[in-house]
Amino acid sequence: MIIIGTGAQAKYVVDICSRHDIPIEKVYEPYDRSWKNQLFLNRYKVESFDYGKLKQYCHLALCFSNQYEKERYFQKLQTLFPIFATFVHPTATIGVGAQIGQGTIINANAVIQPEAKIGNFCMIHSGVTVDHNCDISDFVNLAPGVTLAGGISIGKYTIINTGTIVVPNVHIGEKTVIGAGSLILKNVGSNQTIFGHPATLS
Repeated sequence: MIIIGTGAQAKYVVDICSRHDIPIEKVYEPYDRSWKNQLFLNRYKVESFDYGKLKQYCHLALCFSNQYEKERYFQKLQTLFPIFATFVHPTATIGVGAQIGQGTIINANAVIQPEAKIGNFCMIHSGVTVDHNCDISDFVNLAPGVTLAGGISIGKYTIINTGTIVVPNVHIGEKTVIGAGSLILKNVGSNQTIFGHPATLS
């Protein structure tokens, strides 16, 4: 396994790999940082990113908290890696017929119910519940403790922060940010920032 990135998502991938006995061969820091030679991720020494070294490996994890940056690297690397690894913590529950896209990270105690669909390169944090028949687009970030009832759809790049509850059959658009602890009772458009209980536009 090769990890690109050294933030929180990389730590989650290291944890999941260790629990599944998946060896980590390299950890790369994609940015030019003067202190990178002294940087370690868990027990793995971090090296400067080098495209040329990647061809020999078949499993790759993109670990960026910035979903736009994650997609930028995906676009650069997809010709070398047509399929990226997906990571599911052993304590997560994946229901019958649920679909999990490539590059997605499912963290501890998350519950993905039957027939739910999670897109590519999503970040599903600990304790998240995605109920039946939800449709989550690519590069979506669901923070710890988010609860999505059945039949919800979420557009690309949207971030739903900690402890938010979304009632059934709601549509949330692209590039929207929902504040922590919000209650979403109706559809939310694209490119919006909302929060509250119930949530309103900021």
